[in-house]
Amino acid sequence: MAIINNTSLSYDQIKQDLMNYIRKKPDNARWLDFLESSTGQTIIELMAGLGAYESYQNLMVVRESFLDTAQQLSNIIEAAFDRGLFLNPSQSYTLQLHLQADDIFIEKGEEIGSLADYSVYAMESKQIVGTGFIKVVVGRKQVFSQTLSGLQPYKTYRFLTTYKYPAFEIEELRLDEDLIINLQSDLNYLKFEYNDFVLRRVLPGEVRIYTGNGILGYTNDFSTRLTYTVTSYGDDIKTKYNEDINLNIEATILNREVVTYPSFSMQKEEIRVTGIYYPLDGRIVQDQDYESAIIKYFGGVILDCVSYNTDPDQQVYILFNDSANIEYYLEQIGILVNKKKAMGIQVFLHPLSLSNGITFDCGFYVESKYYSEKLYQDVLKFFIDYKILYKIQREDYILTEYDLAIELTNRFDIPFYCKNVNNQITIPQNNFLNKINMTLDSRVRV
Repeated sequence: MAIINNTSLSYDQIKQDLMNYIRKKPDNARWLDFLESSTGQTIIELMAGLGAYESYQNLMVVRESFLDTAQQLSNIIEAAFDRGLFLNPSQSYTLQLHLQADDIFIEKGEEIGSLADYSVYAMESKQIVGTGFIKVVVGRKQVFSQTLSGLQPYKTYRFLTTYKYPAFEIEELRLDEDLIINLQSDLNYLKFEYNDFVLRRVLPGEVRIYTGNGILGYTNDFSTRLTYTVTSYGDDIKTKYNEDINLNIEATILNREVVTYPSFSMQKEEIRVTGIYYPLDGRIVQDQDYESAIIKYFGGVILDCVSYNTDPDQQVYILFNDSANIEYYLEQIGILVNKKKAMGIQVFLHPLSLSNGITFDCGFYVESKYYSEKLYQDVLKFFIDYKILYKIQREDYILTEYDLAIELTNRFDIPFYCKNVNNQITIPQNNFLNKINMTLDSRVRV
């Protein structure tokens, strides 16, 4: 047994444990100098301080590793990301400028001026003759380009921005020179659109782009270059709202109006509460995530759950038990799934009740010397607990009387014979075996 409690966070307790340990040593080997001002006592206090610090560090590592207990914002964001949470991108400082110009054309994304040490970019393409309005964003643009050697599903591309908050106003992704129009960087995406890329915010100043939207797969694997453009900014922008904008185009600002002020990442508790609805393994949502989430929260009323992707939609088949209020639980499951689903995917729930299942009629013989009422009841129980009973099939499953006879022979260690060796039934995909009707006779088939 350890003399010193190495999990203690108390400096005083560790110090006392060290002194007790020394006092228990033999007289000719123990320390006798316990004066507060002595060198020995200083060493004890130093060791106690280091021990308390080490224990505290170990405790903090454990605490900061879990979403429920983490306190540091960066750790909460990372833990939520590991569960699959899409973080909202930051919102930039955007303005509407009233310009006067003879005749100019401004392209979307063009740098038209500066505000303090930030650049001002056009958020729309517009021709201005005389006077006109244009929406602009304030920030610093960065362009990342990466050579591809063939895209793969769920591959991650990670980019670190120079400044703390990446924003979405003129963000874009290009594969070779083709713009990926539906790059999703916001939770308020169009539910009915999808593409082959998903954007996730992780820590401030970091962006991760995944190939493969949810479980949909990936795009053209012959592409050679990925180009990502984003604007970003830092906390100092809050002190520069009212500074003058210096244009580098042939135009004059008549007036300016704030459209949005910078909006930083979600707060700690908002991220923590949202993150608990997501799976726990840091990957894009896949088939099994729908199944595990539904069974986890509704296992008391569900016998089985199977999920398939039909590109772009997700189909989830749910087998309820007889006592379930299917309409009520289906509504609750829909709420849960909509919090967890991959971006751009519609999830369709297909309720199955026991009356939807298939019944298989079969019969067997055993030799008279083996037959008994107990054997008959044991075989009935075997089929009540049969391995594919109440299990939704992921693909067509052929069940034969012959296969059942082999299983019975192996299970009871006596020979079972088919009444009809050609008797079989196909259990289609997304259906299930509800019941096996069996007869058992005490004679050998001739």
